[in-house]
Amino acid sequence: MTELICRGKFAAPPDEAAVEADWRTRGYSCGRFVDPPGQEWNDFVHRTNELVTVVEGRLALEIAGHRLEAGPGDEVFIPKGAVHSVQNITPAPPAGSSATTEAAMDTVTSTSSSRAGIAGVAIQGHR
Repeated sequence: MTELICRGKFAAPPDEAAVEADWRTRGYSCGRFVDPPGQEWNDFVHRTNELVTVVEGRLALEIAGHRLEAGPGDEVFIPKGAVHSVQNITPAPPAGSSATTEAAMDTVTSTSSSRAGIAGVAIQGHR
């Protein structure tokens, strides 16, 4: 089985342009998503492979029954056809605070295979 997570694939905090450049050489698209603490995306299935890299915050993921957590710089691979869920587990700021707690994810998408990412400040891509 292909590894689902590559810890520290990108230096934290990841340079989003560098992630996009890396993914494009691998045939993935790239897009940024920002979700609030506690946001969940459950039971998704894609026809392409998906990649997710956390920019800030933390994500909990379940991919085809495997549970894992990802933080800044980690790259997660979600194989096409795999049922997966993602949750932004970044703690909410204290009441009255102006701090942001979104997790970021970047994704890259292409037409040949599929990789996906969800929740927080992250980069997501498909191929």
